[in-house]
Amino acid sequence: MTATETRIVKSGDVNLSVKVAGEGPLVIMIHGWPELGHSYRHQIEPVANAGYTVAVPDMRGYGGSSKPADPSGYDHDTVADDIAAIADHLGAKRWVSVGHDWGSPIAWRTAIRFPDRVAAVFSL
Repeated sequence: MTATETRIVKSGDVNLSVKVAGEGPLVIMIHGWPELGHSYRHQIEPVANAGYTVAVPDMRGYGGSSKPADPSGYDHDTVADDIAAIADHLGAKRWVSVGHDWGSPIAWRTAIRFPDRVAAVFSL
């Protein structure tokens, strides 16, 4: 069984609660609405055991992460910046963005916003 730890990652004024497991190239799994990072609980261990670092945040506004009151704090660029902040926190120069449901537009946006850093996008 792969150990999973919860880390708090700063992205601007927001704290993101992020589950992290494994070692290797980074895969960030982005949940949709109205879900939590917990939605990926069955994928974390197999992906980590396959040789990857897996990061699964509660996106801003959800679960253990900050919930900004101003709606402008939830635009796609700002939330894509949260994903880059997770990668930076973990020391990753490149990552794979995996999005489910409303997490998919954020996964796509990370690739547009950070084309030299996003190695691939999976949209479910």
